[in-house]
Amino acid sequence: MSAFNSKSQPPELKIGLALGGGGARGLAHVGVLKVLEQAGIRPQLVVGTSMGSIIGVLYCFLQDALLVENQILSHLKSPKLAQLGLDNFSRKKSKNLIDRNLRPALERLTRVYMLTSAITKDHLIADEKIKVLLSLLVPEIEIENLSLPFAAVAADLLSGSPYIFNQGPAAVATRASAAIPGIFPPVPFQGMQLVDGCVVSLIPVLETRQLGADFTIAVDVSQPLAATKPFRTGVDIWLRADFITNMRLRDVHLNSADKVIHVKNLDFSWNAFHSAREIIAAGARAAQDALPEILSALKTPPPLPWWKRWLRRAKK
Repeated sequence: MSAFNSKSQPPELKIGLALGGGGARGLAHVGVLKVLEQAGIRPQLVVGTSMGSIIGVLYCFLQDALLVENQILSHLKSPKLAQLGLDNFSRKKSKNLIDRNLRPALERLTRVYMLTSAITKDHLIADEKIKVLLSLLVPEIEIENLSLPFAAVAADLLSGSPYIFNQGPAAVATRASAAIPGIFPPVPFQGMQLVDGCVVSLIPVLETRQLGADFTIAVDVSQPLAATKPFRTGVDIWLRADFITNMRLRDVHLNSADKVIHVKNLDFSWNAFHSAREIIAAGARAAQDALPEILSALKTPPPLPWWKRWLRRAKK
């Protein structure tokens, strides 16, 4: 296990880490954790959404960012990942002339298949496949038995509310938190139908504070709202509008964080797991850039809650 320098953070300060969703881009959290760990910053609470929940539970179980990295990189080579069929959602470029000529037709066929499946089923990838994959990464443990306090955020399709897993099976919590709507089926749990936490909380800053963090560090791996080509279909417009909504929701959460680590230049699709090392390295660079401000802020005691200020005035 790694050694932490307790002098890097004030005593009795509960540091919370809010790890956002973003599919494969969420692997950047591993690089962030490595840098924070080396700087002696150890969170007392980790809350994750979607991929952030998977990285978060691994860290709370192993308590060592390098071990998390090794386990992630090892299991990404598993044939079980290929069996998920995530590559079917990518538009791969090819230098082969025949492939280039056929690609437009194949893309149209793939899109028709996906749209037909979305109309007739509630998922494109079977639940059993994601269970098998997550079993490689997520320990068979109750959340309350993890070495560090952890929580995962999911969204209930029935009530429209977030659901915070801070106890119960870690495997169920992460599967629900990462159940991308339309791609993976909703996870039934206690009368709810749970899907990806990004629907309600792309970066779970508010939930981290709700669970008692005094100082919250948020990690944002989302893509910026960039200029785009003219919209050709109603689906293109709907996807763009949904993306804008998510970005506005993200900003609301980030405004509540004490410090934000923005992992920039993550020009990777949500399923680019083949670029894991590059994404992890991007996370490490972003954390290194943000580190001086974080360390400076941690040296400044946080403001006292109102009742402590009242008691201090009453004693005078």
